[in-house]
Amino acid sequence: MFRTYRSVLQTPGSLAFSSAGLVGRVPASMTGLGIVLLIETTMDSFTRAGLVAAVYILTSAVAAPMQGRIADTFGQTRVLIFAPILYTIGIAFLLHGALNSLTIALVGAVVAGTGAPQTGNMVRTRWTHSLEDKELLGTAFAWEAILDEVVFIIGPVLVTFLTLNVDPRLGLVAAAVSALAGAWLLAALQSTTPEPTRRREIEKDPLNGFLLGMLIIAGIGVGVVFGSSEVLIVAFTDELHEKHLAGWVLAASSIGSLLAGFVVGARPMAGEPLTHLRIYTLALTVALIPLPFLTTTGQLTIGMFVMGLTVAPTLITAVKLVERVTPLTRLTEALTWVSTGLAGGVALGAAASGRVVDVASASAGFYVVIIAAFSSMIVAMLTPISQTLDRSKNI
Repeated sequence: MFRTYRSVLQTPGSLAFSSAGLVGRVPASMTGLGIVLLIETTMDSFTRAGLVAAVYILTSAVAAPMQGRIADTFGQTRVLIFAPILYTIGIAFLLHGALNSLTIALVGAVVAGTGAPQTGNMVRTRWTHSLEDKELLGTAFAWEAILDEVVFIIGPVLVTFLTLNVDPRLGLVAAAVSALAGAWLLAALQSTTPEPTRRREIEKDPLNGFLLGMLIIAGIGVGVVFGSSEVLIVAFTDELHEKHLAGWVLAASSIGSLLAGFVVGARPMAGEPLTHLRIYTLALTVALIPLPFLTTTGQLTIGMFVMGLTVAPTLITAVKLVERVTPLTRLTEALTWVSTGLAGGVALGAAASGRVVDVASASAGFYVVIIAAFSSMIVAMLTPISQTLDRSKNI
């Protein structure tokens, strides 16, 4: 099992760019939850907290493909240098607004979302360019999914502790520092940076619009699961006067996802990726069904762990599908389009679940999660396998 991962990590420069990517994607696990915790603490409203988090995530979803297109056209370095600066400026506005004005907080969320670095997608693109044995790409993507889950184990616990026990602003400050450090480290690794492609050459390589569209729609549903979970876990634990445990409950989901991702990535993916995606989205839906009926934080922790077992396999399969049908010249852009679907769903989920919590309860909010996962499953089931042709047929 370990041999496959060892082969992948022996790729020259891979440990360096993967490690830099690990640092750079920490804000992905801290910003949304950090905003919810900060705004709810300072403004005492889950509706406002969900709204600000939704604006941040939706803005980052819109900006992500633009960052990807710029990275493919002009190279990753420029984006990696300037994007985290913009993100940090936005965080500064958001922190000021949280204590003074909802409007300023929303402006900060827009600016931070525009600059949120797409470090993870750029690392995945580097894997595609660096690996000689393309059969190992599934394992490389699984490795990155494992690192994603490491981040989502550490990040929520860290941002919860810093925000609730040290200073309400410190969690987002830590996210900004991590964004700057990771992106700039990755920018410095010039030997593994993919060569930029001239705009004229990029335009000759069409994207598989139908499949990407279906993956974006499915990603919205999965994103709603993610975005709702952050708000609902905070609300659920708050109802039980155990809000300090919210980060640990989120970490349980990431632990389950990490374990599943490790197993899935240990061997090259056999069979049709779309079939795997259908199975994993079905499993995700089934795993979520018990959540509205749970009554203790311990039960919710177990439920989130079980849900997590389906997350990494779903995301690994989606990335593999994108890589399979996308020309290398546009891979970063294609990956960010799928990330846009996820992020859009996260924004929708944060806003919708925050409203449900304020008018009903956290338990009622979990029905939003179930409906979203079911929708993603239906999209996967309706996508024809004929659309998953190898990218060489789309060039």
